[in-house]
Amino acid sequence: MAISTNRKQLELDKFVDDGSGNPAVRAALLGGTITGDLTITGDLTVGGDFDFGDAATDTLTVAGYIQGSAAGKTFVSIGDATSVAALVATDDLVVAGKVEFQDTLYSDRIDGGTHASFANQQGSGGSSWLISRDGASDLNWGVNSGANRKITYDNTGAADLLAVYGSGSTSHSITDGVVVSGSLETDGDFFADGNAYFAFNTWIGATNGVDYGGLTKGTDDGLKLSIGSTDGLGNHHFIMTSGANVTKDHDHDTMSTNPTIFVHSATDPDTDNTQWGSLLHDQTDFVLATGKGVIKLDDSVEISGILTMENASTIKFSAATSDYGAIRPYSDGGTHFAIGSDDNQGNRSLVFVDAVSIEKNYGHSTLQANPTLFGHSVKDADDSDSEYWSMTHDGDDKVMSVGLGGYSWDTDAQPARGSITFTGLPVADETMVLNGTTITAKADGSGDVDHFTIGGDAAETATNLAATINEGSESANAHAYIDTPGTVIVEWLTKGVAGNTIVWTDALTNAAVDGTGTLGATHTGVAAATLATLSEIKSFVSQGAVGSTTTITAGNGNYSVGSGKQLIGTSKDASDGSAESFLWNSFIDLTTAGDKHTVWNNNTTSEIASLNYLGELTLQDGLIVSGRTQENQGADVASANDVTLGGDGNVFEITGAVQINRITNTGWQNGSEITLLFTGAPTVKHGQASGGAAITILLAGSGDLVAAANGVLKLVLAEIGGVQAWREVSRTVA
Repeated sequence: MAISTNRKQLELDKFVDDGSGNPAVRAALLGGTITGDLTITGDLTVGGDFDFGDAATDTLTVAGYIQGSAAGKTFVSIGDATSVAALVATDDLVVAGKVEFQDTLYSDRIDGGTHASFANQQGSGGSSWLISRDGASDLNWGVNSGANRKITYDNTGAADLLAVYGSGSTSHSITDGVVVSGSLETDGDFFADGNAYFAFNTWIGATNGVDYGGLTKGTDDGLKLSIGSTDGLGNHHFIMTSGANVTKDHDHDTMSTNPTIFVHSATDPDTDNTQWGSLLHDQTDFVLATGKGVIKLDDSVEISGILTMENASTIKFSAATSDYGAIRPYSDGGTHFAIGSDDNQGNRSLVFVDAVSIEKNYGHSTLQANPTLFGHSVKDADDSDSEYWSMTHDGDDKVMSVGLGGYSWDTDAQPARGSITFTGLPVADETMVLNGTTITAKADGSGDVDHFTIGGDAAETATNLAATINEGSESANAHAYIDTPGTVIVEWLTKGVAGNTIVWTDALTNAAVDGTGTLGATHTGVAAATLATLSEIKSFVSQGAVGSTTTITAGNGNYSVGSGKQLIGTSKDASDGSAESFLWNSFIDLTTAGDKHTVWNNNTTSEIASLNYLGELTLQDGLIVSGRTQENQGADVASANDVTLGGDGNVFEITGAVQINRITNTGWQNGSEITLLFTGAPTVKHGQASGGAAITILLAGSGDLVAAANGVLKLVLAEIGGVQAWREVSRTVA
């Protein structure tokens, strides 16, 4: 049933009976219930409550307006609502409860301004949220209606930006994107299908990287990867691992003192957690470490600085020690350099070559029986691989060889050195001289570059003097250093004999320089020189048992050596085509009974080589000479009370007529014989008491000898009853 009002106002609060006679309608209008449809085509004013029986099935269709004016309200109110926004228009709607939309909500304008808005306000000073549309371009959603607290959507330009918190401006030319001016928090996952750009810092954890770490940028410094420094969280560790193992515990539980990067293999750490390498700086050195295996460097790695290995660490060349070699230091055992023993790989050969030709083949393809050191010239191996020397030990002896030519013993130019030793303190204003520069001792030597401060003791004074020399007028010419406490060594920087003439004197109390007034007493300056050159040398070896001889080819000649003694000399081709000779340059000691050395030329004992020996030759089992023995006459010696003979021979010409009382034994041993040839008429005294190295002369007949020109006196140094003397063997009177 329907009631038609013909658009006349029906005032329900005054209604008694509609005259229709319909009790259901009358009851409903009086506060009852209408179970059917009610259609009102005119205005309807409800002074009381207006309720629906079933919100799921009953509908209210309004063709005109719903307005309310009860209790002084000019707006429509659903529920007992008060307009906080001071709505007064009859077309305003205030809902006291919640409003739910199951479909689209359209709002062209509500508050009569330039934008539509939805707001929740809690009175003066309270917080509020706002959704608004500015003109035709922006959609704003914010708090407290502030310009910097909203979401703004701008579709007027090409950018089409949605800005959160702020004006939404972008400095990266973003199109069709979202700009967040403040902080952004996501409790769930964050996915980016495109690139992710961060203008500031990115943290993992709660407190700016302290927990686990993050990425930060440093102006004019670079991108920084920070590693969390909280024990039990970041542990100062950055772990690189396979994605399949990212959720696994890699067992780096111990907090590291310094940030450390661990790189794990793809092996599940639950299976093996030692397959990692790490790198860090321990505040002193950069440290590489591995949990399993060794650290390998491929052939593209170049080390330009210092590589330090801890004790018992090993650097291996190739996959294993036996391939090419390794270096390993041992505590109190030196540094071991292992040479690979595999044929066609290490060949037990260590080859020194020029860096330019390091990748060339130098022809040492034969596996050596023992580790062998080869040294090559700068010649390109493609031109010649025979310019080398080698050194090894064959199990019995040290063996030296050359691939081409012979040996040359050279000495570089060596500097002259002098020293000064303090036994106490000098007196202020005392001086010393170096190369004409006066150096003065002072209580305070800071006033002049050539003054040194007298220290609290000899050692401190010596240190102060060394510093003055190194910083003073002679600093460009000499260098000083402390040898032992209280002693200063001064080295002339120009190497060679020139330093031997540099003035080096002192007039200091409790101090003394060495030498006789020039540098060179501590070490004499020596010019560069070639000491010896030997050609066509093959090898140095020791062969044979006691009493045996073994012939070994050496150049164009032969030698034999017995009883396992090392051969010190080498054969040499004579440049004039004459017989080959042997040049001995160090000590030969055959001390076992039956030891023998036989030297000959051209594979035959009939042509004996000459023996040129530069050092001391000790023969304890006798010397058998089948050829000529040639001795040397030394330089002339002036007669003197105590005569010192040179070490350049056994025969000497004695000049002058000064009385001769004794002859020194320096450089001589009992059994040595000397021959004196007189050019004058000195008196040789018999039986003068020995003193120090000056030894008495005992003459035949126990009387003095008055020599004459062309007279000859032969003496032997010998002991009888423990008394050493130069004893007459023979004389010739002119």
